[in-house]
Amino acid sequence: MPLTLYLQKSGDKTTFQLSNNNHRWNFNEAGNTNSASSKMLSALAKTLHSFMYSQEQIDNFIKEKTGIDELKPNDDLLNDQGVRGDDFHEMIDEYAKRFNVDMTGYLWYFHADEEGGWNSIGGSFFKPPYERVTYIPVTPALLLDMANKGRWYIQYPPHKLPKKRWDIIINQILFIIVIAWALYSCLK
Repeated sequence: MPLTLYLQKSGDKTTFQLSNNNHRWNFNEAGNTNSASSKMLSALAKTLHSFMYSQEQIDNFIKEKTGIDELKPNDDLLNDQGVRGDDFHEMIDEYAKRFNVDMTGYLWYFHADEEGGWNSIGGSFFKPPYERVTYIPVTPALLLDMANKGRWYIQYPPHKLPKKRWDIIINQILFIIVIAWALYSCLK
């Protein structure tokens, strides 16, 4: 469960807040900042920092899941590194589990495409979701930031998607027609 540490000094007053998803602890201290409690808070802040994820941990995870050899913090995983379709989605699912990231606010279609999207006949008539929105790259640096915050917090631009995936419906209808034609041809 991620912890948030907030420390603010204003004049001779120090406000310290430590919180997680369920609890919030507040400490206020006026006067001497060299007091025992200030030293304790400083030591606690250093300890909490050691629980944060590093760029190396994120990079190693990405390399393990994708087979990428060279990786920079600002590489776009989709366009620069070619992590696409199911490979991307499986990596993100495993990332959320391994780094304990709440993905409630995650909207996949801003960040990735779909497996086999290039050969979708229905997609020729109706755009899939990822072609209807502005692309937002996922980088190792972004994954590190989200892991240390404990949640996916991107503010997505306003957008509207159709209630039904007409591109998929057309593909399914065409598939049924081809199967029916093949069966009819075999039974004839």
